[in-house]
Order: sequence, then C-alpha cells, then structure tokens
Amino acid sequence: MLKTPHTVVICTRSRSQSLTNLISSIENCTQPDSLEVLIVLNGHTQNELAETQKQFEDSQINVRIIVSKPGLASARNVALQELTEGLVTFLDDDVLLPKNYFEEIGKTFQSNPDLNGLSPRIQGLYSDQQMFRGRVGATKQPKYGQVTRNGDNFWVPDIFSKTLTNVEWLPGCSMTYKVSAIGKKKFSEELMLGPTGGYSLGEDVDFSLQFTNLVAINTISINHLQASSVRDNNHVMSQARGCWNVFLARRHPAKVSLIYSGIFNVGAMIYFGIRSLVSRGEFTQLFVQRFIQLIWFIKEVFHPKLMKSKNE
Repeated sequence: MLKTPHTVVICTRSRSQSLTNLISSIENCTQPDSLEVLIVLNGHTQNELAETQKQFEDSQINVRIIVSKPGLASARNVALQELTEGLVTFLDDDVLLPKNYFEEIGKTFQSNPDLNGLSPRIQGLYSDQQMFRGRVGATKQPKYGQVTRNGDNFWVPDIFSKTLTNVEWLPGCSMTYKVSAIGKKKFSEELMLGPTGGYSLGEDVDFSLQFTNLVAINTISINHLQASSVRDNNHVMSQARGCWNVFLARRHPAKVSLIYSGIFNVGAMIYFGIRSLVSRGEFTQLFVQRFIQLIWFIKEVFHPKLMKSKNE
C-alpha cells in the first residue's frame, strides 16, 4: 500500500446526493494508508453544515468538513491552507471514481519524481472527434492539453491519450498536485462570475499555468456527470468566457495574445452569423453566444473588472 499522505478536496454547495455518491465511490476505491477527505462547504447554511456533518459521521474513511465563503475558487484556497505534505486531489462533487484511482495516481508520482501534477481521462469527453474540425481559427486537430494563443483549451480525449501525455493545464473536476509544488500559489478568486458571483470559470487553467511538469494519464478514467449549474446558462457563460479571454491574456501574456483572442472572437461571431443566414437560423444560438462573448470581451478590455493591473 502506498504511504504518501493524500488529501482529497471536495468543494460543494447544495448537492447532497452528488456528494453522497462521490463519497461512496471513494470508499469503494483501494485507498492509501493516509487518506483524508476534506469537504469544503461554500455558501452553506447552518442547517446544511449540520446535515453534512451528520451525513458522514459514520463514514468508512476519514472525512473532515470545513467552511468557506461562496465561490469555488475561495473554497479551494481555504483548502490549500489546510495542506502540509503529500498529494492533494481536487474533485468536483459530481464525479465518480474507478476502484484503482488512488493506486494509479500514487504509482505515477512514484515513477516520475519530477512530476508536479496530473489528471486522468474523463469518460465521454470529445467522443465525436469531428466536432472541432472546420472551426474558425482551429487547426485540424486541437492542441489537446495545451492553451492556444486565443485562449482556447481542450482536455486530452480518451482515444488520443498516451500512458502519459505532457499538458499545460489540468481540469478542475479531477486534478492532483504535489503539495510541495504548490507553495504560495492560489486560485484566482477574480474569476468567480455568474449571476451570484460564485461560479468559477477557468480558475483551474490559470492555476495550472503556474506549474511545469504536468501530465494526463491514461491508466484511469473518471465519470464526470456534470450536474446542472450556472454553466448550463449559455447567456451567462458567454459573458464569463468573454471576460476570461482578457483575464487569461493579461495574466499569461507569453501564452495567450489579447490581440489574437480579439481577432478570433470577431471572426467566430462573423462565421456563425454567416452560417446562420445560409442555414436559415440553424446557427443562430451560436451566433448570439459569440456576439455576447465579444461584447463582454470588449467591456473587460476597456473597463477591467477581473484585474486592475497586469501585475495583480
């Protein structure tokens, strides 16, 4: 049994059933000798706190519950303060794990001592590999696991993933880091967007870009059920993506170009507008989404809400 201390961080809010299912899947895993599950309730009520504490008081695994203010990035930053050594895995509350999840993660870090972080395959992701072909500004094959000059990022699909694939970012639904590599790094709370200001978009990408030596591994695959949330609101997500493009370019100018991102947004809007006219409205929704994204991109360029300066 692998003896490296391993902390699992689950940030959750008002998803009792999803959380229960995830904890059950962790209990069914082959576990490290030193495993702690840290549940971070963000934006909770006192009743929710009491109910969650009671729900897992007899769990087969070591479960500890702490609280934070609303927002995924805030919750993750609170969790970072609790870490001292070993490995930390951040999981969304709507994922299910395979039995060998912790085994394979531990083995991968042991076999690759310079590794700083990893993520597994995600079942069903990009199952139709043709969906990106012909897209404006896209190459014939997206740069999986990389961040492009216009700020796009696609995770590594099952069928393209080698045993280890070098990547630049890890998806927040399941990402594991060496605690020693994290240091003083934090998740960007500026990115808490949406109608309540509590939904984080892209904080996992921004966090990842502060590291080197990250990989996707093909020995395990998780099931990300994607419970309904603000991400299902296309209007809100288009606003968030527009702001996110500018934020990413300002935070990581060597990686993402503000000019290139702007040109891409304009080009995508024009492209889907023309497609909508030619196809008699079939692409209207995509055109509207791109139009909203461009408007919020421009707003963020001239009146930044996410970042007051490049050095912040």
